Amino acid sequence: MALFIFINNSLAEEIFKNNHNVNGDDSTFKDFLKWQFNGNKPERIAIEVSSEFNNADKLPDNSFAVWIGHASFLINNNNINILTDPIFSNRASPFSFIGPKRLIPPAIDIAKLPVIDVVTVSHAHYDHLDLPSLVKLYEINKETLFLVPMSLGKLLKSSGIKNVVEMNWWDTITIKDSLITFVPVHHWSSRTPFDKNETLWGGWWFENNPPGVLQVIRATPMILLL
Repeated sequence: MALFIFINNSLAEEIFKNNHNVNGDDSTFKDFLKWQFNGNKPERIAIEVSSEFNNADKLPDNSFAVWIGHASFLINNNNINILTDPIFSNRASPFSFIGPKRLIPPAIDIAKLPVIDVVTVSHAHYDHLDLPSLVKLYEINKETLFLVPMSLGKLLKSSGIKNVVEMNWWDTITIKDSLITFVPVHHWSSRTPFDKNETLWGGWWFENNPPGVLQVIRATPMILLL
């Protein structure tokens, strides 16, 4: 008796890879734990914090960027407000009682943000994709558009967020006068020990004529005003 087993590959999870061969792509969850607990810890220094921008009157009229914390920026690109990798929770973790804890409060309270037109997410790590913050932003303004890497949309949609667009590297979308492009960066993604690189990662290019804003987000963001 012969037994034939057919596997539908279309149901398998797609695994994403960086677009160049660099050491580290094959790192494991064990390597991550080793780095987390045995790596050199940078010296912590106090920085000045301010609640100045909680008053909307303190924001410029247009074309500005305000650092909210970590990779979260409020960017006004002429006639739209963009929020990058928003995290307003106290921890970058799936749990409220354990995990990396924020050291300073957000520069702008989530309830005191201006109307947000677009939210961009660079990748799935908890310090960049804070689901409770995304849900809260959607509840505040159900017209907000959420731009995410490939295969991340289902996570947001499962939490009730409806205005979600998945983008691949070099995909573009035009919103009012802004051209937004999702660009490659060297990184990786996961939210559990078992889903490494099942969702894409990248950076965001925000363009207007003029100016342009380049934001490449990994562990720390880089902003260039062009």
